Amino acid sequence: EKNVVSELTIAELYSVVSRVVGVPGEELDALVEYMVEASGAHLIQVEWSDVFRRAYVMAGELKLKTLDLLHVSAALVMKAREFVTLDKEIIGRGSVVERLTGVRVVPSQER
Repeated sequence: EKNVVSELTIAELYSVVSRVVGVPGEELDALVEYMVEASGAHLIQVEWSDVFRRAYVMAGELKLKTLDLLHVSAALVMKAREFVTLDKEIIGRGSVVERLTGVRVVPSQER
């Protein structure tokens, strides 16, 4: 199975790593690139209008924060079978995510 990430995941990695680690530009680029490569993930381009459209439809039932909703929606657009995450809210709504999308939420600790 192929591990994939969207541009949203890359943006979130940049945000988190820059705040937590506090490294400057080129080092930040290298660290994010390393994290993605070390996970064995490949960047997949998605049609963001499709991601948003699916998010609008699922928002009422998923009841996730905006970025979390967009991550789940992007996974659905990418035709993912599993969604690996550290996010406690997404994990907590895992059964609803799977029922609505067919995408199984997997806590990253189980990987």
